[in-house]
Amino acid sequence: MHAIFRRLPPAKLLIVTVITGLLFGLTPQASLHAQTGMPVVATPVVRAAPSATEFDNPFALVRFLLKLWKEHSYLRSGSWQTFISDDTGLYVVGRKDNSGAGIIAVNPSSVSRTVDLELAGYLPWGATLIDPASGQTNSVSLHATIPPMGFRIWHTQAGIDLTPPPAPVIDSVVKGSTAITLTITIPPQTSRVIVRRSAGDADFASIGMIESPDRGKTVTFVDEGLSSSQTYRYQITAANDVGLLSAPSEVVQAGQ
Repeated sequence: MHAIFRRLPPAKLLIVTVITGLLFGLTPQASLHAQTGMPVVATPVVRAAPSATEFDNPFALVRFLLKLWKEHSYLRSGSWQTFISDDTGLYVVGRKDNSGAGIIAVNPSSVSRTVDLELAGYLPWGATLIDPASGQTNSVSLHATIPPMGFRIWHTQAGIDLTPPPAPVIDSVVKGSTAITLTITIPPQTSRVIVRRSAGDADFASIGMIESPDRGKTVTFVDEGLSSSQTYRYQITAANDVGLLSAPSEVVQAGQ
């Protein structure tokens, strides 16, 4: 039914672009963003069939995409996350709910692009990503080639549980002359807490990790060697036993 890497003629490419945009939200329409919450992209993207397989006619491809859309709730209504969006138009996004996740990579350029993406945290350790067009699998350390004007789709294995742990809470923040002490409540389902800090308007960066054998209890984290004249902001994230990350906590601030 299919041949490897065969380009579709322009008329079929147009149909693929439209249908894939409707199914997966990969067109830069503000109305689509309003309907789905999908981040708006700057360039129209999907222009060819999946990289691992081509279909003899566009209707076969439409059936293939529609089947995925019907079978997997996360492709219909999951939350979006953008992993890569660069100047060449390479665009890699995830869509996920508690029952599974899909990863969609689109390459509108005239040359092949390589995707190296670490998905641990977004997905649990040991999760398997399946390319439904070819049956090939990938780990959470995704490495794949996206052909020119092509795209690829992966989804997680059946039966996976992607329920994240609850977000941890920073209960209080106390600033000393050169140190700041955070009081943190650790959720019961947490194996560790990642602490991130921002100085002034800088981006958040990881500064430490709290291993949490005392789950559900309150602990303190001391950040030392700081400037008394600088403002610092903190945010924390929990990880459970299989490596899934929680939503980040609320940001707290200490200093001027």
